[in-house]
Amino acid sequence: MGFGLIFIGYVTLLILKIMPPAMAIGSFVMYRGFKKLEKYDKYFALASYLSIALTVYYAVYTLFWLRFPFDVFNTTAFTLTDDIVYYALLLAFHICLYKALENISRYCGYDKGVKRAYMSRVLMAMTYVLTAANIPLRIMAINSYLPLAALICYFAWIMYTGIFIYGCYMRIATDEIIEEEEKKLREYDEKYSFRTKKKK
Repeated sequence: MGFGLIFIGYVTLLILKIMPPAMAIGSFVMYRGFKKLEKYDKYFALASYLSIALTVYYAVYTLFWLRFPFDVFNTTAFTLTDDIVYYALLLAFHICLYKALENISRYCGYDKGVKRAYMSRVLMAMTYVLTAANIPLRIMAINSYLPLAALICYFAWIMYTGIFIYGCYMRIATDEIIEEEEKKLREYDEKYSFRTKKKK
């Protein structure tokens, strides 16, 4: 099921690039989920392309992670460049993700999903504002509590979005789910109707 795969892949964003191979796998799992849902909205298709872009990013990051010493990852030039690329991809991905989830929630009458799309965007905006505000402080090597605030906001944002995706998984019935339920009902009817006829 598409939403289930998206949820499983999405939670790897909580790893924070500590294990980039796992995040590459998670992004690809999301891609598989989006492909199952792309017929419902064009934004699911766009999100699938961006999840592949994230997969490529994490794969390249993994190569750096395996080949280069950790001193490289601690340089300001590398971390800033990496963060700009990463957060740009993440922003584009979430814009498409929220639009796709909002559209399908509205279409299916899942009002809570529409509200969660709005709240997810608010948390995302807060995360990006705090992250951007921290850039000049990092360049000037000024210590502050902004990185911690940005990190807390990031976790709140990702966890809330994960809850949003899981809510869609539990509440929205796609053709795939309906067909699976109808198949189970047919199998049940065939199994027990045969027993009923046999007793007669």
